Amino acid sequence: MGFRYFVIAAALIATVATAAHGQDKAPVMARAEQCLRDNVDRVVAADTDLNSATNFLLGYRCAETVEAAARYQRNLSYAGLYNMMSAFKIPGERNASATARATEAVDPETGEIALHPAPGARPHQASTEISQIGSEPAGQLTPEVVPVALRKLAGDLVLEARERQLARGR
Repeated sequence: MGFRYFVIAAALIATVATAAHGQDKAPVMARAEQCLRDNVDRVVAADTDLNSATNFLLGYRCAETVEAAARYQRNLSYAGLYNMMSAFKIPGERNASATARATEAVDPETGEIALHPAPGARPHQASTEISQIGSEPAGQLTPEVVPVALRKLAGDLVLEARERQLARGR
């Protein structure tokens, strides 16, 4: 039975990530991308090693915005998993509605669990319970992983900045 839940959780996480990706970009993700774009030339000018420049850009220069983006993706997964598990208790509940409720439970501005929804938003009754997932021992051990899209963007931006730098130097 444990494997079944693992498969369902993996499918849900992929569904939540796909649903979030298909929508307009969350402001927290857009800010992280903009930080990378705004700082790449300066970082590449200071560091000739591409890997080091990319790591510095992600881990230091844009650390706060990248961390918020990672928190957003992690909390979407937590909320989606919680909603999927709740769906087992509610006959007729579908994965799509669990995914929709997961995106409502996470604040797209901060990446935090939305304990108090915006005015006019449908209250998410499980927000407090979902936020407790992150405070549980397993949630605390979950590393802040840089979202793949941001890692890729940082690498592409560093390469482009290096190419611009080399073109100017010729």
